Amino acid sequence: MERQILYFWFKSMRFVLVLLFLFAWGYETGDAQEKLGGFLKKGEVQAYRDGVEAWLDATIAGIDAKTPEERWAILSKNRHFAHGLAISELFRVTGMNHVRQVASTPPGRSFLTVFLTDREWLPMYLSSGPVPENTADGLETLREIFQADQTKEAARYRKLATAVSLVFHSKPQSDRMIGPVNNTLRPLTPLGRYLFFKKSHLEGKLRPQFDELNTVELRWVVVAPVENEALQWLQDNIDVPLSEFTGVCWYTRYKGMNDFGNTVQGPLFYAPSRSRLNWAEDVSQNGGVCGALSTFGTFNAQARGIPATTQGQPGHCAYTIRVGRGDWHGGFGGGEGSSHNDFWRDRITWTWLADEAFGNVDDMQRCMELVWMARRELVGGRTKDALRYYELAMDANPLNYPVWEEGIRVALDVLDDAELEKGRWKTLTEKLLAGMGKHPEPMCSILSLYEEKKLDPEMNAAEKEAFFLRVHTVIAQNIRQGWTPWEMPRDLLERQAKRLGDGKNLDPKIALPLFAKVYGIYLGAQQEYMVGRILDWGTKNLTKSPTEKDAFFAALSATLGNRDFNDKNDRRKLLSAMIRATEEAKSLAGFQMMSDLASEFSNNEGKLDIRFPDWGRLVSDKGLIYFTKPNGYDPPSSHRDILNEKGGMCDLNPKDDDRFAHAVVQLPETSKLAAICIVKRVHPRDWFEKIKVFVSTDEQSWTPIADTEACPQPWTIDLRGKNISARWIKVVNETENSAAYNVRNICVYAE
Repeated sequence: MERQILYFWFKSMRFVLVLLFLFAWGYETGDAQEKLGGFLKKGEVQAYRDGVEAWLDATIAGIDAKTPEERWAILSKNRHFAHGLAISELFRVTGMNHVRQVASTPPGRSFLTVFLTDREWLPMYLSSGPVPENTADGLETLREIFQADQTKEAARYRKLATAVSLVFHSKPQSDRMIGPVNNTLRPLTPLGRYLFFKKSHLEGKLRPQFDELNTVELRWVVVAPVENEALQWLQDNIDVPLSEFTGVCWYTRYKGMNDFGNTVQGPLFYAPSRSRLNWAEDVSQNGGVCGALSTFGTFNAQARGIPATTQGQPGHCAYTIRVGRGDWHGGFGGGEGSSHNDFWRDRITWTWLADEAFGNVDDMQRCMELVWMARRELVGGRTKDALRYYELAMDANPLNYPVWEEGIRVALDVLDDAELEKGRWKTLTEKLLAGMGKHPEPMCSILSLYEEKKLDPEMNAAEKEAFFLRVHTVIAQNIRQGWTPWEMPRDLLERQAKRLGDGKNLDPKIALPLFAKVYGIYLGAQQEYMVGRILDWGTKNLTKSPTEKDAFFAALSATLGNRDFNDKNDRRKLLSAMIRATEEAKSLAGFQMMSDLASEFSNNEGKLDIRFPDWGRLVSDKGLIYFTKPNGYDPPSSHRDILNEKGGMCDLNPKDDDRFAHAVVQLPETSKLAAICIVKRVHPRDWFEKIKVFVSTDEQSWTPIADTEACPQPWTIDLRGKNISARWIKVVNETENSAAYNVRNICVYAE
């Protein structure tokens, strides 16, 4: 027993003596970390880590500086210190036991000795997106590749090896690799993926852009969840210029049913051929729908060393390829959507952000070193300094999204000192708007973490509104034109509107002024798609009562009336969207207001010799008309003139759950009816033949009053003396084999 005690005492003292020697001999020269490599070679991982930590502590303690900024100004010039921070971070993120697991074999120790002392490879692994946490898998893959590839050119492919390790072992990308398309026949392994791309590069099968990709960009290449034989097949059989990569999806057929009657949506579509064909060959021969075709195009780009991803869109799958930094081109309707190969969030907006954030490797490296320093200070209980290091990291690379998340969550968890918090959150917000403004959705995601809790208490209602409008100005100036998966009104505007009230409920009276100003901001920026989404949100949330509807569309009318449009077509499209919104909201006042503004765009198909009823007074011209569903060719600016004798036009298709298309005319008030005159559009008349007309006083119960099997031109329904009162008139097209609704006039006359 005494001998064991003496042994452990001697071993501990030996470690202390070694450290004293290192600090005395290597502190100033920076050689201490190399001297500690002797522990690695013997597998003494704990001793190695303790030595590095002690060296870092001694280096920090030896600096005469009062603030984190002053301290970092000195430390950042010491690249040995930066490397020591990287070693410390590797142990933290991997876990001591897992590093010890790698070091338990001679090959593992040999690999770690090289990896942990490489001032480029180690930081590359830790600063290229999500890292495998609390597992040895990432290091084991690097060890396997290191051991398998001992060629003289192996060092040239360190970025490739690192990208493969990160993709296979860090979420969410690793989830894509767990179940590759054909894993039962040709298992997909990290080593196999590395060797495939190295061989492809040496054989000249990759595009020249591959040579310039950094580790993060390579992640978007090696993440293809398909057997390497499929990528090989694409290399051998598809050879087009980069400018045509977005059309490669059409090299296979769009086909939803195989020769055996199995749908592509089920598991049996490819079953007859999958056992003898690789994935790409199978799809090229047997086709598929949007998912297979977009994946085919994505895999083709990746097979050539070009970053790419499939993208989910509403009811559709598309894809996009990266032809250069920040330059993503869509295929099969791609460009926007949910990104299947990303690693921050599964949205293309985060792909764009990551592409720019990692574009400058040096900036990202400096940023991550500050993050490692912040984590170190936090563990040591030096909260104030840790928070400052997080802020310095945000300054170093304001596009590094996870650093904002981490730093803000730490601040929310630990800050309770009013003096310490004073001005911090406003300053942070200024940095956020300036640094991440070009990427509005991620920026607003960060803002949502703290704005209600930390910013709102410091602002009155007027200051809040001014701040909200400023945020929207930044968004409108920077959000990319076109369709975006971001439901901004629901995610941001709704939260802001509630915060002007009690913070929980949406009060239309309070929300409407904010809404109108926000609407004006996006109008001014000519953000057509976002204008439509804002209008849709407002129609659904701010028009719950007749009074609210009138106020809502009056506010929009005022906003539109005061705005100049550079392009007449832009004004027409915008007003068309507005009129559709009034119809969806069933806002009679709004419909009339917006139709007034759009009157210059109303048209029909020319003059017809129509004799309208000469009894009764026309009452429908001051009313509202709404429909089953427009089909996109329908000109809403012409809808109101359907209700008067001038005549307009509509072109509708029914909703999926409706058998027949119909229109409903809402009169200004309940009236005793004298006549209804229905005029068909000139072409095609045979689509509008079997017609039924119903009336209602409450828009709930409907009474049939007339029908025809062959609608005449015009069809005048004489209601004199029938004592029929109504406010709503429904005209239904029940023509067999017709989904169209082509009408020119529905004029309603009252006694």
